[in-house]
Amino acid sequence: MTPTELEQTIVGCSTAIRRIRERVLLIGPTQTPVLLQGPSGVGKEVVARALHVASTRRGRFVAANVNAFQPALFESEMFGHVRGAFSGAVRDREGMLRRAEHGTAFLDEVGELPVALQAKLLRAVETREIWPVGSDHRYQADFRLIAATNVNLSEQVRDGHFRLDLFHRLGGRILEIPPLRERLEDIPPLVEHLLARVAAEYVEAHGTIAPCAMAVLQRCSWPGNVRQLSNVLESAVTEASGGEVTDVHVREVLAEEVASTVPERRRLDESDSLRSKLVELIALHEGDAAAVAAAIGVSRATVYRHMQRLGLRTGKRKLWNLLSDHEASAATRLVSTISLVSRTGENLTRELRQAESGNSESAAIAMS
Repeated sequence: MTPTELEQTIVGCSTAIRRIRERVLLIGPTQTPVLLQGPSGVGKEVVARALHVASTRRGRFVAANVNAFQPALFESEMFGHVRGAFSGAVRDREGMLRRAEHGTAFLDEVGELPVALQAKLLRAVETREIWPVGSDHRYQADFRLIAATNVNLSEQVRDGHFRLDLFHRLGGRILEIPPLRERLEDIPPLVEHLLARVAAEYVEAHGTIAPCAMAVLQRCSWPGNVRQLSNVLESAVTEASGGEVTDVHVREVLAEEVASTVPERRRLDESDSLRSKLVELIALHEGDAAAVAAAIGVSRATVYRHMQRLGLRTGKRKLWNLLSDHEASAATRLVSTISLVSRTGENLTRELRQAESGNSESAAIAMS
């Protein structure tokens, strides 16, 4: 892959993008595993494909997303299986790593891989041996692994959610791809590139973009990154019926996008509010499910159902034990405060009664 071809693949003029292109040309021809880190929609698979093209490997580029794997079928998806290995295995099947023989295996969202399955991936990466499910034979495999994640794996390792040894195996080289909001100067070349792609996909789409529309695009924060920019631009071209895309078209598409997300945001806000109220009630009633239900005016089953829907742990008898560690700590502090206020109120009441009965000495002590 030449530098010119790479510029047409990894599009942008920012310092960060130029640095990524340099790293691709440097790392691509090696056999070193690469870890791509960056938020969703930033173009990690584009960089992974560029690394494959820049390599000397002539096998296939095989991509898979960890979130698409059912945990029970992870080994089958990664390593393959033989006929009859389990219910539904009606034929032999090559796994991802064998399909990437002499090529590149791209594993996206690797940070979501459960710890129990990380050991299985680690062994395959270390030994280069593939053992299909139900088979008596192991196969040597020649693949290069490129992994990607939208979470900070160093923090995942620190918190015990990701194996340190696997992190070291995957991160022979680490490339950070910054979000689009940190490189807004990349928007004009990206828009030009995306417009050309839209025109190639839709015969009637041969529009251009007005400076006022470009200005609107450059003022957006783009939480969905390049993927969101591509979707907005494609919709704006449709709104413009293949003609010039103006700020009006862009604003209309963005307004529709925001409107479609408002109900979801409202539901999230309402859930957060209800969760907070439940936590306070659980703390106030010291985990008494019946008391919490009575305070809300619903059945105990309804309380449990709300707890489960809001993601609070269920399945134990005391609601107090359903709280996460952070919430339990906060709830404990709340109960202590409530108890202190309650004791203070009782003391004040007793002292006032003593004062009313003429016990001036006790009143004086209370005021001192």
